[in-house]
Amino acid sequence: MQKNKFFFFYTGTLLLLVCLGIAHLISMEHDLPQARLLSPSARPAASAPALPSSAYAVQLPAASAPILITPDTEIVLELSDATSGLRSVQANLLLAGDRLPLLVEEYKDNPLKHMLRLKIDPQLLLHLKKGQPNQENQPTPPDQPVQSVQEDLQITLEVKMRDNSTADWWRGNYAVFSFNFRLDRTPPQAAVVALSGKIKQGGSAALVFLASEPLRSAQLEAGGHTFKAYTQANGLYACLFAFPYQVQADNYRPELVLEDQAGYITRQPLRPLGLEVTAKAFRPDVINLSEKFLAGKAGEFARLVNPDPLKSGIPAPAKTAGADPVKSTDTAPVKAASGASNPLDLFLTVNSSIREQNYARLAKYSEQTAPAPLWRGVFMRLPRSVQLSQFADQRSYMYQGREVDHRTHQGIDLASVSRDQIPAAGSGRILAAGYLGIHGNMVLIDHGLGLQTLYSHLSESKVTQGENVKKGQIIGLTGKSGMAGGDHLHFEILLSGISVKPDEWLNPAWSERIEDILLEAR
Repeated sequence: MQKNKFFFFYTGTLLLLVCLGIAHLISMEHDLPQARLLSPSARPAASAPALPSSAYAVQLPAASAPILITPDTEIVLELSDATSGLRSVQANLLLAGDRLPLLVEEYKDNPLKHMLRLKIDPQLLLHLKKGQPNQENQPTPPDQPVQSVQEDLQITLEVKMRDNSTADWWRGNYAVFSFNFRLDRTPPQAAVVALSGKIKQGGSAALVFLASEPLRSAQLEAGGHTFKAYTQANGLYACLFAFPYQVQADNYRPELVLEDQAGYITRQPLRPLGLEVTAKAFRPDVINLSEKFLAGKAGEFARLVNPDPLKSGIPAPAKTAGADPVKSTDTAPVKAASGASNPLDLFLTVNSSIREQNYARLAKYSEQTAPAPLWRGVFMRLPRSVQLSQFADQRSYMYQGREVDHRTHQGIDLASVSRDQIPAAGSGRILAAGYLGIHGNMVLIDHGLGLQTLYSHLSESKVTQGENVKKGQIIGLTGKSGMAGGDHLHFEILLSGISVKPDEWLNPAWSERIEDILLEAR
């Protein structure tokens, strides 16, 4: 009888345990908690592989490619469990076999989603004994100096989670996610390979340098203007930059600004590297506005102030070969200072508002430049021409004995014979060929690295947008369209949208020096 009691007791207990086990398996949730990296690089949610019914944990493989971060990078993870909610999370930092706990969180309200935000403090990594197990993870005693390590580190963020399910005997499903990062702690540096020794106010210069690491961007900033550096085929960077004519020498402090892939920014001044800066005074010039000139240009200026021929009452000029008349995108409507029929007011509006619009458009064209030089050698000047003006002449516009306006002339004027053939100053690609405000019929050629030449006041264009041209190829004929009182060529050179001295680029000795510098990057 006693044996039967024990038999029934043990059998009943065993059956109860079996029933509990079966009930546990039936009620057990097999959906594992998930971790998704949202920042710094968004990735799709990592899905757990199919599991047998008795499994409650999985170790997901680490990402194959480390994500670049800095100590300031915020790592944002989305933790989720769509069925029972989250119970706990633990985040560890792994480096060369060492494990450093970052945080442990318990969730009483079992959220279905939780945003986890972390930053990797480099000082924490110094507490790990690289290459040696550090089970205790004790911080470095304050009396022991900590040596700062500057090389990049490959680290892994390990995230362990449990959900609120009945799996693992009510301890919850367990999952581990790993994310690989490369902690960048080294700002980029530039080693100058070649640099112009001198730069004059209004002039240009060249720089070639080698970067210590791949860059997100590289540019030279000077006088409130930016000149982009372009990666060349051999891995070096080439940059053409200017000393803007309107910037005083004391305020001209060019700096090379580098930003690496991790977001570190380094600023390196050029003047301490041997760049000699020379100031220049630009000559005054007087332009007398005659009644004949104003009356002769009134129709064209009225069309510029209001491009709609129906509203201005002035028909658009006939289309010339390769040249398009003004479009609404070329010049926005501008209200004249006073009545649109007043020739002087029309001139003043064109010489100010329209001029500003035109140069803003030219600056936008600079963004379409080729990343490598398209030209070789000295630029070609209009043959048999006489120079009528100098670069950056300070022009005072006089009308009936009084000054009515003041502007800077941003190119040089060259005169030959009426409707003379204009050669391309250097090889390149046609960015624009059409009508542009004060420039009238014009052609804009890109020569690469932000260097562009502008040919204004044409009577006819011989090229079309997108066409490749060779040095010396005829691109148009001289004329007097736009802000021109007589047949001539306004020749202008721009660097990243900034007008610079054409005389330098027309000088064989100076051009040879620039080409020698740029050859270092080929």
